[in-house]
Amino acid sequence: MSNTLILAFAGGSINTFVYIYSYNYAYYQVLNMYSVGLEILQGVSATLGVILTVPIVSFLAAGALKGFRSDQ
Repeated sequence: MSNTLILAFAGGSINTFVYIYSYNYAYYQVLNMYSVGLEILQGVSATLGVILTVPIVSFLAAGALKGFRSDQ
């Protein structure tokens, strides 16, 4: 899942990186751009989503299968 997340993030933000590179912005200008902040927030939220998905789904599956027994 982490490889998929990295590729999706890179693919979604490649146009922002090309835009920054083509106009040769200074470092402080890049840090203050709205689109860069948006890309960072999207990356953080996607990472939290992937990290929290596994424990939440495991907890829900354990609760749903609590009464299920395979020896019956």
